[in-house]
Amino acid sequence: MSELNLVNPKHEEEIYRHGDLVLTVGHRIDPAAVDLLKRTIYGTRGVRYQHTNQETKINDLVKPLFFHLRQADRLIGTYCLDERTLEMGSVQTTGFYGRYLAVEETYSGKGYGRLLKQQAMTYVEQQTPSPFLFYSYIEAKNVRSVAISQKEGFQSVATLKTYFFRRYSPVQDKRFSVATANDLHHIQPVLNQVYRSYRFKTFAHIGYQNQYFVLKEQGQIVAGVQANPVCWRFYQMPGVMGWVLMNLVPLVSATRRFFNPARNEFVVMEGLYYQKGRPELLRILLESVLAHFGLHSAMCEIDQSDPLVPQLLHSSMGALSGFEKGVNTYVLVKATGLSEHHVQAKSPVYVSCFDYA
Repeated sequence: MSELNLVNPKHEEEIYRHGDLVLTVGHRIDPAAVDLLKRTIYGTRGVRYQHTNQETKINDLVKPLFFHLRQADRLIGTYCLDERTLEMGSVQTTGFYGRYLAVEETYSGKGYGRLLKQQAMTYVEQQTPSPFLFYSYIEAKNVRSVAISQKEGFQSVATLKTYFFRRYSPVQDKRFSVATANDLHHIQPVLNQVYRSYRFKTFAHIGYQNQYFVLKEQGQIVAGVQANPVCWRFYQMPGVMGWVLMNLVPLVSATRRFFNPARNEFVVMEGLYYQKGRPELLRILLESVLAHFGLHSAMCEIDQSDPLVPQLLHSSMGALSGFEKGVNTYVLVKATGLSEHHVQAKSPVYVSCFDYA
């Protein structure tokens, strides 16, 4: 906790007050908010799960604004808007990615989550010169959250699919290595070229935690990926299959390696690249990443219109790999000073794994 950039009352600005309910904003997080995030379980009637290791990522946000909601000086809710520069095809703009929305369970159902989001957006709109945009990822099944966002002026500009690459016993290729500083220097323009037409492009976390990995041949990078290990805890999954996953799968070591509700460890990915005409490198790279971490699953959220989708569907990726059926996530956006051409363009959305796991 001591390493976190924690809040000091002098570093907060009051932006809303109603009786003993006070909302403040600052660039530092309240320790009570960190504790709240650790205890927060996401989801309602469907899948319910919990993130871990929030402290590390909170301290690595690009330019965060933390909003704290207190009642009688007790923190009861928190929200964060992380500011970054986004490339929307041919133009650059300021983006605010919404994350870490949490309200104490005893205060749920009182509209405090919506209050946090509304006041946070109002504050940014008053402080930020045009153009800029707000955006977030919300699963399509979360009908209530989608409806609230749409009521606040958000629109869906893309649909993301959830892909899992799996290996029972991954093996590391001899061409595999952790990218050096020099490798990152050389891969950056390559990624810029590969993703040149994508919207919402940000490479702020390429190289994060020294976790960009490459395949090299004769000293040249032929494939690369940013891969971050994460751990989620699951409390509930719907339906008969959900019951099986929660109660039977963990009993067998062969299946537990792919899903363990008490400690579900996997890798999340972004910045995928392989040399043109050599799609087989993708499978080799991802298997090597799993072997490096001693894990068996790697996940990415990817725009359904991304040209990489056909390769991920190819049989060479393995029978255990594929897209999660019935799982769709909307990219919801509210833009100011940007043309519909740039926001609603047909080009795919770039998705940073730092933002969804």
